[in-house]
Amino acid sequence: GGDADLVLQGLATLSVRNLFVYAGKDQTIQNPRKRKGAPSIVLSMWEVVRKIDIMFPGQSAAVRADLLVLMIMNGNDYLPKIRGGGFASFFKAYQRVKSMPEFADKFFVDGAKRQFDWPFVYAFMTLVQKEVPELTPWYLAQQGRAGTQVHIEP
Repeated sequence: GGDADLVLQGLATLSVRNLFVYAGKDQTIQNPRKRKGAPSIVLSMWEVVRKIDIMFPGQSAAVRADLLVLMIMNGNDYLPKIRGGGFASFFKAYQRVKSMPEFADKFFVDGAKRQFDWPFVYAFMTLVQKEVPELTPWYLAQQGRAGTQVHIEP
């Protein structure tokens, strides 16, 4: 299937090796006439999880949960996407936050406390704001806790 919910389920499932998700036609082809005949993209969720393991060693389960949050930000059948942004820009900002020493072992959701890690969310939203101007400082302030300050390098 090609539904985004299948990708969400695939990231949450570890035991199924033969789960493939149809991701649509290759959108990198610029000519609209050639795009009709463009090859389809099919994702092996097993391979996606393996790539996550390589990118974020020892953090795969928590990062997969974070990717679920990023995909939900990109919209689904129930929630609208954050305007002006897309998964690629969200994931780029996520990688930048994870590369910061103070957030290397942090995630959107603190699994032990079962709540959002607000400083991590604030750092992420601060970086996304640079790429998505629709996210105003007021919106970002609403996402963090009072008194929480995060230094973000440009």
